[in-house]
Amino acid sequence: MLHFTKKIIHKDNQKLWILLILTILVAVCSLPFLPDEIPVHFDAYGNADSFGAKGFIFLAPGFLMFIIISAEFFRHIDPKKENYSLFQNYYYSFLFFVGILLFLLELYTLWHCFIPDKIVNASVFILILLGILFSYIGNALPKFKHNYFVGIRTPHTLSNETVWYMTHRFAGKLWFIGGIFLAFISFLPAPWNMYLFLTFTVLLAALPFLYALWAYKKVTGEGNKPTKNH
Repeated sequence: MLHFTKKIIHKDNQKLWILLILTILVAVCSLPFLPDEIPVHFDAYGNADSFGAKGFIFLAPGFLMFIIISAEFFRHIDPKKENYSLFQNYYYSFLFFVGILLFLLELYTLWHCFIPDKIVNASVFILILLGILFSYIGNALPKFKHNYFVGIRTPHTLSNETVWYMTHRFAGKLWFIGGIFLAFISFLPAPWNMYLFLTFTVLLAALPFLYALWAYKKVTGEGNKPTKNH
């Protein structure tokens, strides 16, 4: 049991566990004062359009706990687990950043419950956070070493470390700039900000996959193989 505990709680992820405890404490302390139903979804105009039992306030800490445990599980079963030590600072910093976003969403839900007349548009708030997340991921991607669970995992990046390196450098620049652009899009009038955000998010996700295919053909020379004459 002690050995298992050391695997999931250690100095590199201790900030994540502290953040998890904080999100749980906030949820527990606020639970008695919450209305029977709290908002769990917002439309493109920032209006709450879906509600759930007040126990849903534990969604953020629950999801954060899932992330922490999953991160350690996948790291330890990865055939290239030795590579994680080469980028673990970025690995855990990225997870901590995601945890911060979850905590902010938890606080936003509470704000909506307790001070609804002074609320900031939820769609703008969430889209800004997602844009910042894209930029943060873009900054970290080039540091991620070859592995099977973290990063841009396509058949081409997984089969060739040079392709992995090229693709993550390309995607890092693309996502860093794209994330800033997405954050600015959030200030456009609804629902156009949502439509444009989704469109550019699809592009940011698709372009690295296409680039990986191109990089693989370039590195391996697959696209330059002579055709047979019949």
